[in-house]
Amino acid sequence: MTKLFRKFGLKPEYRKTFFKITALLIAAAIAMVGYVYFDTLRQSKAHAQTNAKNIVTEIENEMHRCQRATEIVADFYEVLGEDMLQHFREICAKFQENNIVIGSMYWAPDAVLRYAYPDEISDSTIGFSMLLDPIQGPKAQKAIDDHKATIAGPVNLIEGGSGFIIRNPYYNEQGAFTAFSIMVVDADEMFRRVNLTLDSRSRAYRYSLWKEHDPTAVLDEYGYLYNSDPQHPVLDKDVVVSFEAPNDIWYMTIEPLEGWTPLSAMWWKFVEIFFGLVTILVVIYFFVYSHQMGQEAENLEAASEAKSAFLFSMSHDIRTPMNAIIGFTHLLRANIDDTAKREVYLQKIDRSSAVLLSIINNVLDMSRIEKGKVEVDERAHSLENFYDSLYSVFKEMMEKKGLHFEYTVDADHQYVFCDDSKLRKVMLNLISNAYKYTNPGGSVWVHTQEIACDLEGFVTYRTVVKDTGMGMSEEFQEHIFDEFSREKTSTENKIEGTGLGMAIVKRLVDLMGGTIEMESKLGEGTTFTVTFTHREAQRSDLLGKEEHVDVDKTKFSGKRILLAEDNELNAEIAIEVLSAEGFIVDRAADGAEAVEKIEEAEAGYYDVVLMDIQMPRMNGYEATRTIRQLPDLRKAQIPIMAMTANAFQEDRRRSKEAGMNDHLSKPIIIKELFKALAVVIAQ
Repeated sequence: MTKLFRKFGLKPEYRKTFFKITALLIAAAIAMVGYVYFDTLRQSKAHAQTNAKNIVTEIENEMHRCQRATEIVADFYEVLGEDMLQHFREICAKFQENNIVIGSMYWAPDAVLRYAYPDEISDSTIGFSMLLDPIQGPKAQKAIDDHKATIAGPVNLIEGGSGFIIRNPYYNEQGAFTAFSIMVVDADEMFRRVNLTLDSRSRAYRYSLWKEHDPTAVLDEYGYLYNSDPQHPVLDKDVVVSFEAPNDIWYMTIEPLEGWTPLSAMWWKFVEIFFGLVTILVVIYFFVYSHQMGQEAENLEAASEAKSAFLFSMSHDIRTPMNAIIGFTHLLRANIDDTAKREVYLQKIDRSSAVLLSIINNVLDMSRIEKGKVEVDERAHSLENFYDSLYSVFKEMMEKKGLHFEYTVDADHQYVFCDDSKLRKVMLNLISNAYKYTNPGGSVWVHTQEIACDLEGFVTYRTVVKDTGMGMSEEFQEHIFDEFSREKTSTENKIEGTGLGMAIVKRLVDLMGGTIEMESKLGEGTTFTVTFTHREAQRSDLLGKEEHVDVDKTKFSGKRILLAEDNELNAEIAIEVLSAEGFIVDRAADGAEAVEKIEEAEAGYYDVVLMDIQMPRMNGYEATRTIRQLPDLRKAQIPIMAMTANAFQEDRRRSKEAGMNDHLSKPIIIKELFKALAVVIAQ
């Protein structure tokens, strides 16, 4: 199974989609289970209603037979008159022979019992006047008044026991009440016969009989006339059927013996739902998987095309400054004695090197951002100093190109916590693009304004970078933040670039929680609006962070540096540069040798260590940690500065965690190196 999922595994984004669909299907399955439950309940009640009617029909048939027996006795009396009374017992016996559930029968002239069957009950019943009895009187009077056979009960009988009484009134030719033809129905026997006549479906139910309040009836503890299952009366009246008893309305409530929703009735439906759900999920899974495969194929093709376009562009953009460096180096060698030409060639080599470094840095930055390795490092900074430094960077460049350049800062709060390096990279990219894509005679404006902020302790700045340059087509504006996107290559517009600058800007803005908007019109210019919200800082938070360092190179003379560098060329350059300023440089080829030299030398022999990171035997981090653990505190506390090609924020953090005092990234900017050395030596 594990191998199957590995082979047909979904990527996180597709897995999320599949899980959403699965959740919806499970919800649908739950809804279907609910539907099955309530549909089964509905069908069960419908079947119960049908079976209740079947049972009622059998009960009505038995009652009708009993009522008909009383009518036949009255018919005999009407034909035979008083002679019928001599044959009363014989007639009643015939009814019993015909399987009528007779408990007893009476003939009651003027509602007084005079004749009884069987004989053994005569002594206890003869002479009983029903109309005078407080219990039976109301029902007897009702039968007389309604001229209908009327059922009563169950009642306690004067002959003992209980039963249902059917009183059928008889009237003479003048319409006057003459007598009652009465039958006492053996209820248990009647319902036993009813239950025997039921089919198997009706026998799967229990039922109870009841009627509206009748003070003359003797009911059980639940108020029922009869329960088919005395141990489990039907208490919930979910299904009720009413029917006519002789001159009365009775009610039946019914329920299945197995309950309304037996598992047996729903089991196969649940199985069908389960396997249907599994089948659908499998189909959807492989559909999503096939879509993923198709998308991956498209992505691979797009990535291949993007890679080809990138390599084509990079090949040109990298080779251009490289060609300049190689060409001017050759010219420099040929004109080494011509001071004027030598200076020009060196400046152009410097400029080409800066372009090449910018291209490499952009590619590396984009790669790190995509891998999520970039973190925000907020520190207190002066907003005024930040924009002053930007202005000083571009002022001379703009003037040389013939561009009108101005910047303004309108803010009440001058100090904020921000990631200076990332914010600077965003602004440098935007202003640099405005510079590059604006022709001589044009203008570039940078305006920063503090706007309202709803968060207490925070300030919001909106910076607008506007130019009157080339502008962009509407079609390209949709792709301005895509990687490697350029409306024209450097071959077409003679402007160097990788097409990564704006992609980096967008991702850095998002990373720092800001927003960026753009307006552009081809041939008229472009406006970028960047908005950031920063935590407010105080001037005191800046103490020691923006101090100007005066580099006094006279203090470098005689200072001894231990250079840990495995690369011969890099070591040679560093030794030459440092020696030229008066430093005495001792080289170690790796971290282990650097540790050995510190251990062997006297304390204070070396003033500072310049430590490369990636070296054989022992890297710079391990070497630094080893030095910091030396027993001689003077040796353990020697200033150590990383001087490495590991140029990212986490590299700086790792250097600090290892115990280094500073971190300089290659290619080394000589001014920054001397500035850092001046700080260390001063301390």
